[in-house]
Amino acid sequence: MPISLSICGYALAAAIIFTYVGQSGEYAVAGYGVGTRIEQVVLLPILGINTAIISIIAQNYGADNLVRIKETYFTAIKYAFIIMITAGTLVFLSASVITSFFSSDPEVIEYGKRYLKISAFVLPAYPVFFLSNGFFMALKKSENAMISNFFRNVLNPIVVFYIAKHINASFETFFWIWVGINWFFSISYFFIIIYYFKIKLNKSSTVVHP
Repeated sequence: MPISLSICGYALAAAIIFTYVGQSGEYAVAGYGVGTRIEQVVLLPILGINTAIISIIAQNYGADNLVRIKETYFTAIKYAFIIMITAGTLVFLSASVITSFFSSDPEVIEYGKRYLKISAFVLPAYPVFFLSNGFFMALKKSENAMISNFFRNVLNPIVVFYIAKHINASFETFFWIWVGINWFFSISYFFIIIYYFKIKLNKSSTVVHP
């Protein structure tokens, strides 16, 4: 059920974003579509790390080794953050070039470039979302990941949409609002994880296994 709701949430988020972007015209929609395909490729390493930590954290959770769980999570966040900063820099610098691989239309390339140059600033925020969801799934608390998916894929797009609608935001301003909301969500989620660790570590006497 959580996975099904997550997929539905992605579809709803895409529908909300495309609804607003569509007001800028078909070239804006095409450019945004190209940008999201590139973004999905860039996120593949994070999805790989997420798959890995689910297994590692689940194994150590079964062994009641909370210290190892904490080490795995924060190490993964650190490396994923570095990867996304590097990827974001490359995307920002080569936005127009990589967009031209998918379309030869100059207006589509322009919109795709503008989206990617903004998207580059939100890429480092995504690892917290994916890895924290993986963390909760490894602990058999997928309902927490489901709640996170609701906030990011349903509530966040709705908030961004209505803020943008209220101020009559342009194509670029809409996505800058998206960047701000996602960073706020990721930082909040990260502190929730830290708080969760403190509760678990205070309630459990952890033995570090060799």
